Amino acid sequence: MEKEFLKLRKSLSFSPSHPLVLAEIGQAHEGSFNVAQSLVEMAVDAGADGIKCQIHIPEHESTLDEMFRAGVTSRDKSRYAYWQRTALSAEEWADLRQLARENGILFIPSVFSSKAIDIVAAMNVDGWKIGSAEALQPWFVDSILGLDMPTIVSTGIAYWGEIAEIVTKLKSHSADFAVLQCTSKYPTPLNEVLVETMERVAAEMSVPVGLSDHSGKVAPSIHALSRGASVIEVHVTPHKGLRGFDSSSSLDFAQLKSIVAFRDDLVEMQSQVLDKDGLSEALLELRSVFGRSAAPSSPIPQGAKIREDMITFKKPGGGISPDQIATIIGRTAKHDLSPMRIITQADLE
Repeated sequence: MEKEFLKLRKSLSFSPSHPLVLAEIGQAHEGSFNVAQSLVEMAVDAGADGIKCQIHIPEHESTLDEMFRAGVTSRDKSRYAYWQRTALSAEEWADLRQLARENGILFIPSVFSSKAIDIVAAMNVDGWKIGSAEALQPWFVDSILGLDMPTIVSTGIAYWGEIAEIVTKLKSHSADFAVLQCTSKYPTPLNEVLVETMERVAAEMSVPVGLSDHSGKVAPSIHALSRGASVIEVHVTPHKGLRGFDSSSSLDFAQLKSIVAFRDDLVEMQSQVLDKDGLSEALLELRSVFGRSAAPSSPIPQGAKIREDMITFKKPGGGISPDQIATIIGRTAKHDLSPMRIITQADLE
């Protein structure tokens, strides 16, 4: 079972019977290639199936007019400046892709410009992630789907009708895909995670689903896995106390490891080979051990006639069972009978 699962982890596929746990390193590396390498290695140690990364090329995706999170730190006077400071080079991303391959885990990028698509396509990645904002850009979705590779799509800021349109477009292509419920709040309050939306997408649209979570907690991922998620994506950080935009919405690697452990246990539980009756048949020996047999409720002297009030039922089974009590009532004890022993037919006249 374990070997089969490890083999599956070499390729990106979407099934609730083998859900994937992806570590989103985001900008947790803060522009340091060495830190990015460490994040990949820590995700491997935690048992993640893959690395999800964000490949930003500021001059091709943003302008000085982008105000989201602008000026949050004194160092970055604009969001554009933040992207510049934390961007890795194409060569560094290629090296990280190779590091993931050497460690047997998936490498799945989010990209945010046509230039990034061109650069990343040359890296022979395992699949693509379309972020929730890019999912609302038809030209961008078409560019990714044109690559005909497994694709994960987030729905963080999409209305229900837009999700339906995205799914229709995805179904028109042959590539495998999964649709992730996401709430674009950092961190996401637990009552806004909305795993129920993930379930609704699966039920009404008949597509593989998952959860991209920003709560900074383990519970949403476990809940989603138990409700049929094929993919779990969580942001990770070396330490939740580190400064950074996403620290409060990220998990540390011990938390990531606990999600992986739950997923592995869930997969094992779902791989049942017997139904209830079949399992009980396999446990016949224990059924006897844990059963009950007739025994004296108090000492019974030799020659006494057995009355129903003299009998109780104690472990183990395999003796005279409760439904056989009529076979011993009125019979005579051949010898003294102790309440520390079960009664056998040979004990009675």
